[in-house]
Amino acid sequence: DSRSPHVADLVTQLEGWPAGVRLAASVLRSDPEAFCTLDQVSLVDYLSSEWIGQLRPDDLEFLSEVACLDGFTGAMCEEVLERPGSGAMIARLHHDSVVVFGLEQRDHEYRMHGLLRRWLSSELQHADPARWATIHSRAATYWERNGDIETAAEHLIDSGNLGELERLAIEHGGQFFTRGLDATVERWLTVFPPKRLRSSPGLCGLQSIKALHAGDDALAVQWLRVLDETVRRQKRPDDDPIVWWSNVLHAALDEKPAADLLGVITPARERLVDGPWSGFAHWVEGALSFLVGDLDTARRLLEAGAFEAERLGSPLIVSHCRATSAIIADISDDSAAAQQHD
Repeated sequence: DSRSPHVADLVTQLEGWPAGVRLAASVLRSDPEAFCTLDQVSLVDYLSSEWIGQLRPDDLEFLSEVACLDGFTGAMCEEVLERPGSGAMIARLHHDSVVVFGLEQRDHEYRMHGLLRRWLSSELQHADPARWATIHSRAATYWERNGDIETAAEHLIDSGNLGELERLAIEHGGQFFTRGLDATVERWLTVFPPKRLRSSPGLCGLQSIKALHAGDDALAVQWLRVLDETVRRQKRPDDDPIVWWSNVLHAALDEKPAADLLGVITPARERLVDGPWSGFAHWVEGALSFLVGDLDTARRLLEAGAFEAERLGSPLIVSHCRATSAIIADISDDSAAAQQHD
């Protein structure tokens, strides 16, 4: 049957969507050549239009808003969409095999068919861009509060809310780097226009770390200079943590005697008492203490840095601290300690 490859392709795209499959079967019965004469995009558009015509207006409005989300629950929709009774509506639509599928019935989590989710979301964005942006902003708040920073960031990117995305990136980007999630932070950074990147000390700091992780020390230093210029121009107060980020980066990057750099890193480490920058500062100060021959202080700082990094879920900093401790133990002929950090 010449239609078989086309039918198979369409069924794959429909991902088992019952209403779509029924509509496709109806098209095939009425026009056996439809799958041969229409490309896949046109056919999906046609099926979507036919499906829209079978929905009640309030169901269509609800699904257009749900389409801004991915996995969702009734409680989430009630909060994000500000629609009481969302759970009952989702259950009804799911029962009727309209478009939502259960992911985990125990938690009553659902998702919408991917093709229609993108299509309906695009329709809402065109028809009511303010409502579309509001839903994404509220979804970002929901996911950030529930600890899913990556999903929150994606909603902020979709909504175009660069102010909130900047805040989120500065607050969480450092930890993402220390978890090896460089690509995620890099994606966030690409969203900002160059002028905004250069005018934000926090984003400059992340750009410097990005370059450092890529092994481009020269570029890391250039971004550090931009960070310093921006801090001076904006007259940031001394108690702003970003001011102390600069100290940590200078201690890690500047080509100066270790003894001089200890005067830069120690006050920063004392101020940055929590978060991924604390572990980073401990590691840098520990390494510099080792270079000036203060092995006891180096061991103490590296042990504290590994503890802080492990507590906050920063495995890269934990590895750096333990590797440096192992080097110190090896040089000190403490083979037992070196094997412990191996």
